[in-house]
Parts: sequence; structure tokens; C-alpha cells
Amino acid sequence: MIMTRTVIAKGAAKPARKGSAKVMEEIRNAIFSGAREPGDPILELHVAQQCKVSQTSVREALARLEHAVWCGGSPTAAVS
Repeated sequence: MIMTRTVIAKGAAKPARKGSAKVMEEIRNAIFSGAREPGDPILELHVAQQCKVSQTSVREALARLEHAVWCGGSPTAAVS
């Protein structure tokens, strides 16, 4: 199953474990640089491959970013 999330807004997030921290930094940098805009999909598998981390690290990072209102999940975003 591939999960997607969308960028919502700029903000701050708490530090996480090493793998998820790397993912959080990459996503935040993409938002600040304008490479990702509100509504852009964030695919777990793509981010995991790009950052060379596990999908679990990506999920942890996205959960923290959602909590900090940087991105949001969509119940219809899962694709199998």
C-alpha cells in the first residue's frame, strides 16, 4: 500500500529519530524552497527511496509533520 499526504502549511516540528529526522528536514526544505506547494502529494515510497530510509521512518516523519500542521493525511489517499 502506498500512502500519500499533502502539504498544508509552513510551521515547526519537533526533532525525531535519525531516519525520520532526515525525512522531516528534506520535506521542510522542499516546502521552504517552494519545491512543494500546498496540495502537492507526498508519496511514502518515493520519499523513502529519495532519502534512503525505510518507509517506517517516512511514516514517523509524516506523523510528526502532520502534528505540527506541515502536512495532512487523506483517507482516500491510499493506493494499493
